[in-house]
Amino acid sequence: PERIPDISIWENVYEVDGETFADNPLLTIEITHTTRNDKYSAKSIRETFAYLPTLREAFIYNYATNKWTRYRRTDKGVEKEDDKDHSQVLGIYLHTLVK
Repeated sequence: PERIPDISIWENVYEVDGETFADNPLLTIEITHTTRNDKYSAKSIRETFAYLPTLREAFIYNYATNKWTRYRRTDKGVEKEDDKDHSQVLGIYLHTLVK
């Protein structure tokens, strides 16, 4: 099933006949504001990792609580890390981009 995150970073973006295409997602961010949304986004992220082998990191940012959760692919599977907003893909702390 297709999942459409709030924000995504792709390895390849290109245009063909005026239409934009992207390949190999590397990072996604889901933005939420309730615990219920967090749970839905966590399920969606885990499914996305299962279907997209190029995905390296995914984040949930709950703007009501100002909390970040990072999910990353490891040798053991997908690892959840609470209160983590450092992106290894981008090499930055994502909270610095929030205003």
